[in-house]
Amino acid sequence: MASLSNIISAKLTSTGFEEENLEKGEIFVYTPNMYNHGPAGYSERTVWKSPGAGKAVIEVWGAGGSSGKQCCCGAGIPGNPGAYVKKTINVDGDTWIRGVPGLACANDTLCFKGCSESSCYTICSPNGGLAGLGSANCICLCAQGGTGGMTFCSGSSQNSCCYSANGYCTKTVTNSAGAGCFMVCNIGGPVYSPKCAYGGDINCHSGTLGGCNFSCASFGTCYDYKCGGQYDHVAYPPGIITDTGGVVTYQRECYSNSYDGVGDGLSQLIGALSFAGRNSSIGGSQYANCWSSGRQCGCYEFSHCVPNLPFGVPSPGSSPEANVRDYGSRGGAGAIRIKFIAS
Repeated sequence: MASLSNIISAKLTSTGFEEENLEKGEIFVYTPNMYNHGPAGYSERTVWKSPGAGKAVIEVWGAGGSSGKQCCCGAGIPGNPGAYVKKTINVDGDTWIRGVPGLACANDTLCFKGCSESSCYTICSPNGGLAGLGSANCICLCAQGGTGGMTFCSGSSQNSCCYSANGYCTKTVTNSAGAGCFMVCNIGGPVYSPKCAYGGDINCHSGTLGGCNFSCASFGTCYDYKCGGQYDHVAYPPGIITDTGGVVTYQRECYSNSYDGVGDGLSQLIGALSFAGRNSSIGGSQYANCWSSGRQCGCYEFSHCVPNLPFGVPSPGSSPEANVRDYGSRGGAGAIRIKFIAS
């Protein structure tokens, strides 16, 4: 039987080149229990001890914002991504990292599920040498969770008007008939809460105007109070597709073969993230057909608890209709990624 080294040598000989874009070092990834924090006394504390002397590149994501529940005609905007921290430190065999990655909200409240949990870590090196938020021996990193998306019950009025009236950041485009089409962003409003990152060499906040770290929705069909004319612009945090984060845009899929007016958005978002990252497995399962309890995902009460999205990514907005619940969906959980490079 051929050994791995012989197979690699033969491959290099036949192709004439060597792969050079692989990351160096060992990579450690820690994530939470994806559903809840477990019973009383249960700990999800992450503990990492350095394998030896070298360098550690640490990335931390707060949990992504979840979308709100609603059961009357209306529309929701997406949540905001979790904040993001990146820091590089020198380590030795006594250096350790301890903390808890956050979970995205999955409660049962109407309109707004709240802000998802932070991911916070303490880094200690008893022999000193650290520099950052703390002392030479211990420092802290923290990435707050994203703000959830709001869902309004708008009845027969334009969905976007509710957001404008409640103080959300909106932009109006008037068509030839004088009707206003809107873009609504998850900034402002009665639950506005910018989320911050602390302690890193790079600290990317969420829900602020200083970058592509907030989500929006466009209501492009001016007279349609449902989501047939809605596009989501969902922001994703740095570190999963690009170094700086970005936004993916897709059209909502109401009243199609897969959706009966509610439950859409999640599979479109997963597909857009997969295409943006050139990686078909970046998200969870394709989450279709959620409007009937006899279909694959059990619908309603269960659907808003399932974490289908990548870490730190927020959920798409809800798209409810009269007398049919849309529980929204859950943002991606928080996480920490440690790349150790031996000296």
